[in-house]
Amino acid sequence: MDTSERTKLKFEDYIKNNNDYFLEEAFGSLNPCISQFPRCIFITDPDILRMTSELTGSKLGVWGNCLLAHDENGNFRDFTKGDKPEDFKLWASPKNQEAVFREHFSIFEASFKVCIDANTPVNVLKKIFADKENDESESDWFRYTDINIICNNISELGWAYIPLGDEVFCAVFVTNQKNHSFVDHLIKKLLSIDSAVCHLIKKGNRCFLEKKI
Repeated sequence: MDTSERTKLKFEDYIKNNNDYFLEEAFGSLNPCISQFPRCIFITDPDILRMTSELTGSKLGVWGNCLLAHDENGNFRDFTKGDKPEDFKLWASPKNQEAVFREHFSIFEASFKVCIDANTPVNVLKKIFADKENDESESDWFRYTDINIICNNISELGWAYIPLGDEVFCAVFVTNQKNHSFVDHLIKKLLSIDSAVCHLIKKGNRCFLEKKI
């Protein structure tokens, strides 16, 4: 059995037998904020990241912990700081797009990182940077609280691709209500290539994973 098959079986085991462990590890809650919006969960894969870029018609920008990208002069810069949010669009350069896809597994590790539209309006970026600056969590980049920041701003962001940490090796794609068709199309694409994907179903005051067939 190769690594991909073992990973798929582990993912299916989370769905069938370890729902609560997965939700606590991935979101820190059995009722995560992400459940309020259109979403799907799948095994982290650079090809799926590329699918989301094509599906949304967007260049990918990365917001998160200590990720450097090339500026217009070819120098490495940290675009996650709030001092020059207008520079976030530099993620759209061919060199930076290549790095996002090529370094997928190394950039999406335990520390928090999320892909959003590289051309996100500056006023939305300022709001996200301000929310982060006002965050009082113990860690500089803590996945659970940073996911809350994304949820609080998803209406303006439109969508986000959020890796859920190296422990559960999965990611969630979430959109605002206007872009819910992106989730539907991504699920169809994943099912067409026999890739494991699940919904996050809310029942009462908690959530459950439900495999899409």
